[in-house]
Amino acid sequence: MANYFDLLTVAQKNNIGVIIHDLRSKGVNNMYAEAGVLSVVSKESLFIPKFEKGYQNTANDRIRSIFGKYVSGLSEEELTALKADEVAFFNKVYGGRYGNGPDEGWKFRGGGLNQITFKNNYALASIDTGVDLIKNPERINEMPIAAGALRGYFVRSFTKAPKDILLHYSTSGLNDFKSLDDAVKAIYHANAGWGKTYAALEADKTGGRKKALERAPGFLEIVKKTL
Repeated sequence: MANYFDLLTVAQKNNIGVIIHDLRSKGVNNMYAEAGVLSVVSKESLFIPKFEKGYQNTANDRIRSIFGKYVSGLSEEELTALKADEVAFFNKVYGGRYGNGPDEGWKFRGGGLNQITFKNNYALASIDTGVDLIKNPERINEMPIAAGALRGYFVRSFTKAPKDILLHYSTSGLNDFKSLDDAVKAIYHANAGWGKTYAALEADKTGGRKKALERAPGFLEIVKKTL
């Protein structure tokens, strides 16, 4: 049976190369960090930058576990009707948060290689890439813009990371990882948000963290070949 890496397309492989080049061009040269970023991107977008998909086919219980209080006041019938309308759904769960206006949840839903979400983060990604992603949010799904937004997100996240969290992952920053396991877990944590608890990450029911850890050794080999 073909493994994950055997099934990668030419476009996916090319985008991996773009990501590695962008990271190194801006000083991210720790091989474990580079492999960790690739591992997380493999889970988030399969290396094809895209907007967050709708939740029409997601069970209501799962939606409630993801979005919590933002849908807690809805009955089963109301939630079922809401999730059928992508624009209304994202405006409901993301509207009025982190710089979004009430009707901007759809506009600034998860996008790019690692599903950057919210207007405030799109504004920061605009600085990282030199592209106005507030006026043109769809451009976060263009390469190499997506790679610049990805790199900027993680560089900024680790610059601002709480010291106790960095200590938990035995690092002082993005360029200081000494093991692949620590790098993948820390980068996955950064992508989910530092506010997530270790317990919540360990209990991840989507399997995303597990997939990232399983794929990481293969990405490390790819990184080493480009050194």
